[in-house]
Amino acid sequence: RRRERQLQHLADLQHDRVVFEYEYLKSQVNPHFLFNSLNTLASLIEEDSKSAVDYTGRLSDLYRNMLAHTDRNIVHLSEELEILDNYIHIQKSRFGDALEIIQDIPPHIAAEKKIIYLALQILIENAVKHNIVSKAQPLVITMSANENTLTVSNPSRPKISKEKGNGMGLLNISKRYALVSNKPV
Repeated sequence: RRRERQLQHLADLQHDRVVFEYEYLKSQVNPHFLFNSLNTLASLIEEDSKSAVDYTGRLSDLYRNMLAHTDRNIVHLSEELEILDNYIHIQKSRFGDALEIIQDIPPHIAAEKKIIYLALQILIENAVKHNIVSKAQPLVITMSANENTLTVSNPSRPKISKEKGNGMGLLNISKRYALVSNKPV
């Protein structure tokens, strides 16, 4: 019975992982993200071709990284921050000074600690998706870490017209984190 429970638990975990990967890829290929990314690229092409080339490379790297590591559940925090850099660049190209990301993560912590793959990107995405991001009300997202805790925070300024979401992002982070740690998210 114990072995059967363990096998069922493993099957449930595999199912959750497949659902997460599907939902995550679906969210990245959603029309809004592509529309916004392509509009930003079109503007950059007209204004600054060098920036447009850099932007295209980063967008390509973002998708390549998302697809390249789907077999991994956890990565070093330093690797996650490198992947996140492309996403932040894409969003900053779109929002400019209306979006500020503050990273207060000591290098030794980033090198030693591990995190759920793409968790930071999902958290930043949620903050941008659900809060006002404007020059009048810049969105400031702070990431900080110590030996025991990683914190991502931002002021809550909900958008008047909310984007449709499936509620899977934070739930998936919590479920995936529960697989590798007994500490609560």
